Amino acid sequence: MMLQQHSLLLGAPCGRHDSRVATRPLSVRAAKGFGQKQTPKPEGPDKGKKGGKVKRLKGVEDIARAVDRQDVQAAHVPLSQRELRDRAKRPRHAPPAADAASPSSASAPPQPSSPTPSPSTTKAASQDGSYDYVKVRDWGPGQPADLGSLQVESFAPGDDPADDAKPLADVLARRLEWLQAQGMLTRADDSGGGGEVLPFQQWSFSERSYVQYLTDLLGVHHVLEQALSEGTVVHGPDHYGDVGDGKGVWTALELLSPRQGLARSEEIHRDLNNIAKSSNSTDTVRFQIAEPAKSYAGYLAECGRGMIGPSSPDQHATSALRILANAYCIYISHLGSAMRVGALATEKLGLAPVDAINLYQTYGGAAGPDPLKSLLRNVNSAGLALSTDQRRVVIRELPEAMSYCALLLTSLATND
Repeated sequence: MMLQQHSLLLGAPCGRHDSRVATRPLSVRAAKGFGQKQTPKPEGPDKGKKGGKVKRLKGVEDIARAVDRQDVQAAHVPLSQRELRDRAKRPRHAPPAADAASPSSASAPPQPSSPTPSPSTTKAASQDGSYDYVKVRDWGPGQPADLGSLQVESFAPGDDPADDAKPLADVLARRLEWLQAQGMLTRADDSGGGGEVLPFQQWSFSERSYVQYLTDLLGVHHVLEQALSEGTVVHGPDHYGDVGDGKGVWTALELLSPRQGLARSEEIHRDLNNIAKSSNSTDTVRFQIAEPAKSYAGYLAECGRGMIGPSSPDQHATSALRILANAYCIYISHLGSAMRVGALATEKLGLAPVDAINLYQTYGGAAGPDPLKSLLRNVNSAGLALSTDQRRVVIRELPEAMSYCALLLTSLATND
């Protein structure tokens, strides 16, 4: 059988920092016949193929050198959120009667007969869920007193984070559904256009694209876990608290830390090692973290530094809440769409015989036998520790976080 070796190079671009981080080539091998299911020969856990020249991945600390948080930050490309189109926003409560008689209201010009946003609302309010979203057929004279009689074409209720009766996991899930329906969870592709992702049934799973996918995941998950660990170490457990004392954000962050058993970088690392052991070729192909994943890792690194850098407690908390939102999106995406990816990859690439499905199956510790249930329980507990404003920060972060997560599938969403 013809075999091919893939050498994994987790390289980060040299940024604006004085020091440069040396990257090490980390070899990963995969057979060209990887899709054929085989019965592996019994051998010790650390033994490779006889006669092979497999270079084992040294561990997560090597990944840290290759995917340095400060170095990769230079590649961050901020997400420009899409302007809200064809949507109007109205307050949850009708404006007081005095507003209808105010001079500014009386002189307001008629609004155009089209589904345009109401001028009395703000973009910030739409992001944090303080308003409901409607498409209005006709604004009429545009008087605030007439809001109750507007003809509405469609309606989407906003999730009010101030409503503590709603579990945070439910609020976040509903908001993601709404964002998806409005087309707000897309990012421009590398060429600057708004490329569409191929239907899942048309994806072509090759060993090369799958190893690239794991490479990208490893870079992002490692930086996320490092940020979570550093934040909880620097600010806890002495800083842990609840809503009343303003320290609940650090309690919430701990509930998604690697100690909760949801971290994936070690399992990705193990899968790459097992793929490497399945080949005895000496041909080398270098893999680098793709630009979308590198950009996301840089953004997470920036948020991580914001939690522990020389800034105010409020700025620390805001960065922590952004990390919290991104951790939720990364983990919920993995336990949802990525599980579907894993099932098809296992079938097409024969991952099970070489024990390269740990990313999808191996959970332990606090995550228990049902990681999705554990994640939702921890997110709900985190919500109880957050104030209204803190919950709104998490909600505002969702479009950027989930859009970044979607780009991690870029290497697989191809029919090449």
